[in-house]
Order: sequence, then structure tokens, then C-alpha cells
Amino acid sequence: MSAFSLPDLAVEQVKSMSETLHEGFFRNPAITAFHDVQEGIVAGKQMLIFKNHTGLTGYNRTACSTTADANFAIDEVVKNWAPKYLGDRFAECYDTFLPKFFAYGLKGGVNKPDLTGTELAAFLEENIADEMQNVFLRHLWFGDTAIAATTGNNLTSGQLKYFNAINGFWKQLFAIVAGDANRLTAGTVLEDRNAEASFALQKFDATDTTNQAVTAALDQMYYDADERLTEKDPSELVYIVTKTVFDQYVRERKKVGAIAEAYTRVENGLRFVTINGIDVVAFNFQDRIIKSYLNDGTAAVLPHRAILTTHTNLVIGCETVGELEGGAMGFKPWFSDDDEKYYVRYGATLDAKVALNNMVQVCY
Repeated sequence: MSAFSLPDLAVEQVKSMSETLHEGFFRNPAITAFHDVQEGIVAGKQMLIFKNHTGLTGYNRTACSTTADANFAIDEVVKNWAPKYLGDRFAECYDTFLPKFFAYGLKGGVNKPDLTGTELAAFLEENIADEMQNVFLRHLWFGDTAIAATTGNNLTSGQLKYFNAINGFWKQLFAIVAGDANRLTAGTVLEDRNAEASFALQKFDATDTTNQAVTAALDQMYYDADERLTEKDPSELVYIVTKTVFDQYVRERKKVGAIAEAYTRVENGLRFVTINGIDVVAFNFQDRIIKSYLNDGTAAVLPHRAILTTHTNLVIGCETVGELEGGAMGFKPWFSDDDEKYYVRYGATLDAKVALNNMVQVCY
């Protein structure tokens, strides 16, 4: 099935891709922007984490003793990589474009079916490369091997395969909070708005802006976090937030004259501001997934989310970084003389891991 739906050629229309307009891509972050990427993850593999020492030791010793204190202990935590090969392929036949303006860009003679090297192929490859990044981020952040259709989402059973390959960062963060409630900053405006019963009521309002409600929530996350996280230099930390949270924070700062739009910055496809010297990053990809799939048609599932962590605690396991960046290892276009179709295939072996549970603080 062709990816295109175009009007037939009637009067003279545009004759090259350079004469067309394109809706534009959503801006995704570089895969290494706030992820630590570990290469060489091909199959199941242990991630061994040693916890800090525990137990009471040290007392007034008044006599010789050869007995070791059994209270001193160093526990270990084992997390297991479980990578999956994620990919897809696309096919296009030249006859799809014969009655369209694209016909002007096709090759001549017996080479007409071969789209390689044409403006059309470049256009297709750019779109598929963008889709590839969306696919990887979707699984890495919203993957859930136990996801069920219409339970906290609007997915059909046939769409589950696009979400259930691995357990992504949010599935793990929810599990971390279930095991340690201190890792959730509760009682904030994010929680209040997320609990509302409609899209309209879930939006932040002027009262939230006057009350500096999101500013207070982000601030409280810092004070609620494990001391080992907040003892890090602010340059090592990052708030990863939905666009809803980011925009409201900027709105609140502008309300009190503490920020102007000129003081936000864009790097590697991400918008930044700061709080307590820590970057606050608008990760808009989250909003797009929540709006499109994680809602019941009436209200969204946790549309406002924030994470405080380090730049290296959200770990992506893969065979090579080249797979993730659309290089030759992860992206392959070709033409087949056998069926006269142009193909593009992409794929990468991936998994996601929140490395240290104490190095996250979430609010939702």
C-alpha cells in the first residue's frame, strides 16, 4: 500500500519537490541528549548495581575480639537487559506516481521503476528516518510489555505491538514509585490537574499562574529527592518535563518578571530554561504520544509529567549508536529488479533501563 494520497494530474501542477511545501517534522531530541547509551547490548545481560553499605557498626570496644561485626552489609541489585529488535520496512512502486506531479522526477526508459537517487527517494528517506526516531523514542519511553487495549489508552488490540516490545522508562518509573513512595512528589498542581475528568479541566489556568503552582512543584521535587541526587552538581542534573509543564513554568516566570522568552534556549532539538541552576527540558515527544494514544477521548492519562534525574541515569542499551542515528547500521534503502519496487528498511536492537532508583524524583 502506498504512503501517498495525491490528486491526479489535471492542469499543469508543480514539477519538482523544490516547488512543494512540507508540513514539517516535530522536533525530537538527539538520542544522547539526556540518555546514557551503552553499546554491545545484543541479548539478555545483567546490569549489576551495588547499593550503599547498611547496618550499624562502630562501638566502644573494651576487650580483644576476633568476631567480625555482622551488621555491615553491601547489598546488590540486579537488573537485566532484555533488548528487542525493533524495525519495519516500507515499499513503493513507481506506478503510484505516474499520474502525479512526481512523474516529472522519475527516471526514463527501463530505469523508470528505480526511485534511487531521485528527489522522491530523498523525500521518502527523510520521512522514514524521522519515523524511525519516533518509533525508538515511543518504545524507550512508553513501552509496556503488559499493556492492554483501551486500558488507560485508546489502542486497539492490533496496535499493541507498537507499544509492547519492552518496558520503557515510564513503566519502570511507575514501578519505582510503587516500591518507594518517596520518589514521587505528591500533592502538587500536576497531580490535581492530571486527576481532572476532561481535557479542558486538565489545562493549567490563570490561578495556577498567579499561584506559581508549577514553579512550586518543580522546587518541591528538588527538596523531596534523595540527598545523593541533590548533592550532585546542578550541571549533572536535569528536569525532563512535558511541554505542558514547561510552558506553564515559563508563563509563571514571566508573570513575576523573572524570565523573558529570549532567555530560553534551544539545543539539539530541546528547549531549556532553569530552576535552582538545573536545566528544565521540554520533551515534547511525550505530549504527542499522550495526546494521540494515552487518553480515553475525554481526558488524557497523566498529561503533566516531570522527572528530576541525572544526565546518565536513563540508560539505552543497543548494539551500536549508529543503529539509533539512522546510519548504515540501522537504515537501508534499495531497489529490487525482481518486483520493481523501491524499499526502505530500518531496525535496531534496543532496551531501556532506569539505572539507579534513588537517582530519580518524579511528579505526575
